[in-house]
Order: sequence, then C-alpha cells, then structure tokens
Amino acid sequence: MGPTDRAIEPTTVDVLLEGLDRAIEPVRRAVVTATLSGWKTTNRKWGHADLCAIASTGTGISRRLPMTVPPDVLLAVKRQRGDALVDGAEVTVCGRIDIGDGWNPLRIVAERIEVIEAESAFAQQKRILIEQLEVSGARTRNRERPLPPTLGRVGLVTPAGGEAGRADFLHRLSQSPAPVAVLERRVPMSGPKAAAAVATAVTGLGGTVDAIFVCRGGGPRADLVAFDAPEVATAIVRCATPVIVAVGHTTDSTVADEVAHTSLPTPTAAADWIVSRATAAAAQQRAESLRSRVEVERATADTAIRRAECDRAQAARARRHARLAVGVAAALAVVLVVTLLLFAR
Repeated sequence: MGPTDRAIEPTTVDVLLEGLDRAIEPVRRAVVTATLSGWKTTNRKWGHADLCAIASTGTGISRRLPMTVPPDVLLAVKRQRGDALVDGAEVTVCGRIDIGDGWNPLRIVAERIEVIEAESAFAQQKRILIEQLEVSGARTRNRERPLPPTLGRVGLVTPAGGEAGRADFLHRLSQSPAPVAVLERRVPMSGPKAAAAVATAVTGLGGTVDAIFVCRGGGPRADLVAFDAPEVATAIVRCATPVIVAVGHTTDSTVADEVAHTSLPTPTAAADWIVSRATAAAAQQRAESLRSRVEVERATADTAIRRAECDRAQAARARRHARLAVGVAAALAVVLVVTLLLFAR
C-alpha cells in the first residue's frame, strides 16, 4: 500500500457496499436497452441474465450488467410475449439498481420488461455465421482432420488470467499412462481483444502438435462471445490440426463448438478425454501384445504337435517295415527248409 492508502480508514465490505448503495440514489431508477445473455430461471421462478451492450464493431460485448427478474415480472412477460426471454433477445428493462447484496454487489432488479426483438442483431449474426459454415461445408472440415489414438504433444490455449480450469487440465493430464508434452499459449479470452488473440493462438499452434485444446472455465455467458466471432471460427476451420474446444459450462454452446473437431463441456473433461484415449490405446496395445504372444505360442504348439504326429507316423512305418521283414525272413526260412528236405530225399 502507498502512503495515500494508509491514510484511508479501513472499513468492512458491508459498510463499503452500503455506502455505495446510498451513493447511487440519484440514478436508482433506470431504463436500459440491452441484449440478453445467459438467460436462466430458478426453481423459485426467478429469472437471471446479463444485460449486455454490443461493442461498436458489432463483434462482441463491451459491457454487461447482471439482472434479476422477480416471478411476477417474469409471469407478466410470458403472458404478453410467451417465452420471448431467451439469449440474444433485445429488451428494454425498467427497474432499480441495487448494491449491497453480498452475492450480487451490482445488479438491476427488473420491474417491467419489454421485448423489442426476439433475436438481436448480434444473435442474428451468430445464426447466419453457422448457416454459412453449414452451406459451405466448412462446419465439419476440422472434424475430418486425422487424430492419432495417443496424443504425445498437444497445444493448449488458456486464459491469460485464469488458473482454475488450467490447473485442473494439467493435473488430470499428469495422470495419463503415456507422457504428454504441452505447448501452451495464454491469451485474453474475454473483452474486445479476445477473439483475435484466440484465433492467432490457434493458427500459431497449427501443424506443430497432435491436437490443439482451447480451454476456458465457466463464467457468465457474456464472457464467451469471443468464441462466437467469425475470426475464431475461421481459424479453427482452416487449421490443419484437430481443434478440441472445452469452453464454459456444460450448457454453453458457441460457434467454436460447432466447427471444432470435438466439443467437450469443461477443461477437466478435455484432460480426462486425453487420458481415456491414452488408457484405451495402452489397453489395446497390451491386448495386441498378448494376442501376438498367444498366437506365437499356439503356432509353436501346433508345430510341436505336427512334429510329434510325424514322429509317430515314422515310428508306425518303421514297425510295419520290421514286421514285414520278419514275415519275409520267416517265409524264406520255410522255403529253404522245405527245399532242403526235398533234396535230402
């Protein structure tokens, strides 16, 4: 801490948030137009989402504000517009700004919601991009890249400031029965520079590893918009190396997931996928080795059996020849005796 920091009287988090709550009183009431992201409802019929502002370039989210929708407000929207509150919907929200909840320090609590468009321009861009990739055949191009059964060298693209998902990935990977070398690129994965950074990392790793893993742990859906960007989709499609995407939560789906060789729910699942492939390959190798050994032993046994049968056949022939020789000798002896007796008379 600097000298200025030491001059400030320490306070608790509760007191600080209460002070901020009083400070925003002039702007407590708010009417805001935004795009919904990460919409979900709880068992108690409350709704939650991020209200997002689209960047001026139209390629990502520049700001987001958490929103809570009480059950009566959510019911009123459903009566008017059905299930129009979905990711990508353009809405106008009238409500109050709250600061002070220890779990949601800043949020807007909706009192009225008007749906402007069920699909915002940003959501429409995403849908059109997926359709274009499908029509052009690019959607499955990376999926067709050959993937070796055991990955000896992998590329890893992880958030520059994220540690939990990366740590889980590397920990699980250490349990692989076969050693795996990791070539890592740590880049921003949220914010205006994220899409270009991820695309550059994927392109740079292409051709140098067996597979590329793009991993990011969970978080607000608004933080995943970089993976809906055309430049990330293009980098994956053009990459000569299989790209495995493991981004967000199990329920999240991005354009990157659509064009990747394989889409997995979490970084931990991605590492487990590598380990399971290596384990299966090792088991198959052991089975093939055992099968080869069994075949060699069976061939050796068959050879021994054939040799024994040949020896028995030779012995049987020798016995027959001996019996025949004895018989001939006896017959000759009889003939000789008879001949001698005849001459003796």
